[in-house]
Amino acid sequence: MNLQRLIEQYISFQHSLGSVFTTDAITLRAFGRARGSRASVASVRPQHVDAFLGKARPVTTTWFGKLSRLRQFFKYAISRGYLSALPLPTVLPQRPPTFVPYIYSQDEIRRLLRTIDSDRRSACLEPATIRTLVLLY
Repeated sequence: MNLQRLIEQYISFQHSLGSVFTTDAITLRAFGRARGSRASVASVRPQHVDAFLGKARPVTTTWFGKLSRLRQFFKYAISRGYLSALPLPTVLPQRPPTFVPYIYSQDEIRRLLRTIDSDRRSACLEPATIRTLVLLY
């Protein structure tokens, strides 16, 4: 079966289940375009997925999100008999560390607010607006 046709079939299937599926559809269509209009789903190999995900790029949560979307699509292809195994890389990079927020001390907030009030350089926002944003967050 043609890869792009199966991708569109899968997107329609997800829509029929009530899923919005916007980001997933964008990722899957991009993968289909990367493989070409004549590619069959059976011709997809782990190295094609690696190339699409970009081995040279830093591994981010977006990278893992794309991999997850492809995994779900290929599971769909297996359930329909178009594939016998997942054509995904077997060696996965380590997940990036989770974001650790920085909590400002009261003294740091005071200094930041003083700086906002005293600095009148060519800022895009008025000092009162910046002060309000800092106080809200």
